Amino acid sequence: RLFIINRHSFYINIKFIKYYYKNKIFLAIYSSYLTYRLQPLDIFFFFFFAIYYLTKLNRFILNSKKFLRFIKRDLFRIF
Repeated sequence: RLFIINRHSFYINIKFIKYYYKNKIFLAIYSSYLTYRLQPLDIFFFFFFAIYYLTKLNRFILNSKKFLRFIKRDLFRIF
């Protein structure tokens, strides 16, 4: 996992960094200008992920052909 934040963030401290290190999450700290420039990539990636997710979810619902109780395990089965 990767967490990207900008250097302008006031909540970055040793406790914060140790938490991410302990949980094996890569922490990338960039300047505010760079994160601003990366924002369109974020929007681009999640747009296609949302389309993929909604397609799979709609197919799952249509195939069920009945009312169903949807739990987390079902979500993992879709993918």
